[in-house]
Amino acid sequence: MIKNRTSLLLVLLIVNSVTVFAEIGDWATFTDTKDIMSFSIIDNTFWCATNGGLLQFDRAEKTFIKYTNADGLDNNQLVAIDTDQYGNVWVALGNGIVQRFDPQSNAWDTISDYSGLVISDIKTFGDSVFIAMSIGISLFDARRWEVKETYKIGYVNQISIKDRMIWAATNTGLKSASLDFPNLMAPSAWTVYTKTQGLPDNLVLSVHLYGDKIAVGTAGGASVYSNGMWSAAVYTENSVTALADKNGRLLAVCKVISGSYTSSIVVQQKPDGNWQALYSVNSNYKNVTDIGVDADNQIWIGFKGYGLAVFNETTAQWTSHLPNSPGDNNFSALLFDRDNNLWVTSTHAGVSRFDGEKWLNFSAMNKRTHSNDYRCLLLDWEGRVWAGSWGGGIAVFTPVGPDSFNITEITTDHLAGTDTDPDYVVITDMKKDLAGNIWIINYYARNNNVLAVVDSTGDWEYFSRQDGITTRYTWCLEIDNLGRNWVGTSDNGIYVLNDYDTPFDKRDDELSGTLNSSDGLSSMVIQDMAMDMDGVMYIGTPEGLNTWYDNKVSEYLDSRVINNDINTILVDGVNNKWVGTSGGLSMLHADGFDSTHYTVATSKLVADNILSLAFNEQTGDLYIGTTNGLSRLSTPYTRPAATMDFVEGYPNPFILNSQADLFRVVNLAAKSSIRIFTAEGTLVRYIPDSEVLGSQALWDGRNDQGEFVSSGIYLFQATSEDGLTFVGKVAVIKP
Repeated sequence: MIKNRTSLLLVLLIVNSVTVFAEIGDWATFTDTKDIMSFSIIDNTFWCATNGGLLQFDRAEKTFIKYTNADGLDNNQLVAIDTDQYGNVWVALGNGIVQRFDPQSNAWDTISDYSGLVISDIKTFGDSVFIAMSIGISLFDARRWEVKETYKIGYVNQISIKDRMIWAATNTGLKSASLDFPNLMAPSAWTVYTKTQGLPDNLVLSVHLYGDKIAVGTAGGASVYSNGMWSAAVYTENSVTALADKNGRLLAVCKVISGSYTSSIVVQQKPDGNWQALYSVNSNYKNVTDIGVDADNQIWIGFKGYGLAVFNETTAQWTSHLPNSPGDNNFSALLFDRDNNLWVTSTHAGVSRFDGEKWLNFSAMNKRTHSNDYRCLLLDWEGRVWAGSWGGGIAVFTPVGPDSFNITEITTDHLAGTDTDPDYVVITDMKKDLAGNIWIINYYARNNNVLAVVDSTGDWEYFSRQDGITTRYTWCLEIDNLGRNWVGTSDNGIYVLNDYDTPFDKRDDELSGTLNSSDGLSSMVIQDMAMDMDGVMYIGTPEGLNTWYDNKVSEYLDSRVINNDINTILVDGVNNKWVGTSGGLSMLHADGFDSTHYTVATSKLVADNILSLAFNEQTGDLYIGTTNGLSRLSTPYTRPAATMDFVEGYPNPFILNSQADLFRVVNLAAKSSIRIFTAEGTLVRYIPDSEVLGSQALWDGRNDQGEFVSSGIYLFQATSEDGLTFVGKVAVIKP
């Protein structure tokens, strides 16, 4: 067991408590929208279905607007898109939900009838909406807002409609029917074209109607139907996944898939009927998803990872248009730097920095870092950001300008690779102690030095099996209020190392103890740890949340956290505990009793699998990193100030237009109370410190009787428990 050397007195209440389901504040979502799945063009506007939400691109202004689940989408996984005659945007989502968006009113309508089904395409025709699915095509009547009927013709990949004929690219051929046929649910209503009739392949992936011709893209190339026959197939070694035409000349997206690698070429039919590839000098154009032609006859493509691109036929070059977004939708770690910029890591797209307006991305893809897979972040004594990777060691970002950084790599010169690859350096966690020393988890180090420390002068020291850490599967790290290093492992519980503030002198080191399942841990796999302001260590495992205090391990009841698979734990400035799980987010209130839970179903959280958390103590904003995007939740839990020197109240004047209007007193010291007086000195409202969350108090414009005050000048007085005071004025206007 671990010896307890603290004198704190605490009664940890692990009891069945009241669980509170409530929203704290506004939500925002940040996603990577560079993966364009398909797009629709109306005049100068492109509407794009992406893996990160709905994207609007103005080709004249070269600007993007993004819509996510925080704006009304059911979720951000869009798979298909079309626009109707009224300018509405129709989107199909990966979970089978279909939504209609009116850009004029910003209103969303939702169709849940197809929930759980696989949708591949959506096409509007007047007030009818045709939805391509794995079972066929469904007709939705937008005027009556109801499903009319479903034509079960097999897996449909794409739909095209012209002259009241509907054409379906299916897994078993090209199928067509007249919209005037009385019963399209009858198999006899559909004409079928297969290899027998001249198609290159029965797996038809795309269909495009132009002039009096029908073009199909199949798994075995492209072919055109004209004058009663199919042309000889072209690009037969390719799957032709998207088609368009420019002045009657066909355009096609051809793909070759080899294992996990996909390459694309965009080809154009020349006036003489031959074909030419529209080559690009940019090697990133390897996964093109859609193609189209705008009102000025320019060719556009959408592709995964790089947004939109337009082709200049004079220079034979493509120009990219990328939305400003994080590198990926997987957020493995989050960190605020000294300037309140948010840093994030991804397991697929490196490191990104967000200054509140724009994202900067650093990865092996843009040759800024050695790796794309980063797992942890740390801010050092000089304001530099350290990013630990899975296989690439550590990247240290030193600012040299507002948006410019020198990047230094720390790899095998100070750290160790694995048994299978001596150059493959895995870093899973880093922490800074009070002296500024940086402690580093070197996972599965081949030399057994699984814990390293470096000071500000660049001196290094290491801890291994010889120092009592008997496993190489070290995973996470926390430093407690006594300066001890808690090392969580993925196979053997927790080791606690006390170096007595002399990490470079091992003579006084003590392995204070271990914690394992015999001590009460729910699992020997430790996924995260965090110590709160009362000296309680919170321990996250895949089997539940544990606490350690006074030599005792306790287990949180299931009702306190929303899911037992604990990924990450954060303690905010007022001692609330935020627990990220694979099934949502739980906040354990500082009072020790209540819990608040957030999931996709009950809030605007972007995804339920929470990987990382970061808290902006100046604004109270909580950033929540998930496997499918980043959420921001506004909270009142700002860290209390040390003095009353910077207290202010806003808005001023305070206009009482609605019951939602609030006057905020911010930058308060700990345990401050607020009194509101009239200009004559009459007390109208008292807000006790128990209602002041963090460093801000909220006044709704009412007196102690619950009535709105009259217009006039009011005084607000803030008083801390230490006797610090501040007095300010506010003009209240009641229209």
